Amino acid sequence: MNFQASPCIRFNKEGTLLAVSTNDNSIKILANSDGIRLLRTVESRTFDASRAASAAVAKVKFDRHENSF
Repeated sequence: MNFQASPCIRFNKEGTLLAVSTNDNSIKILANSDGIRLLRTVESRTFDASRAASAAVAKVKFDRHENSF
């Protein structure tokens, strides 16, 4: 799995996620079923926020275009 001989490891407070450093300076996230649910929740919120930001930018561009006439 490409883990270091003495990896840096961190658990979240609930103990559902474990982050482990790898040899290529990245991290691997290990999760139980509750941790997977948590990751999916965070992922969907990030996606929703990204989509809302894109919509706001598109609206600003559209509004500016309307006002230029």
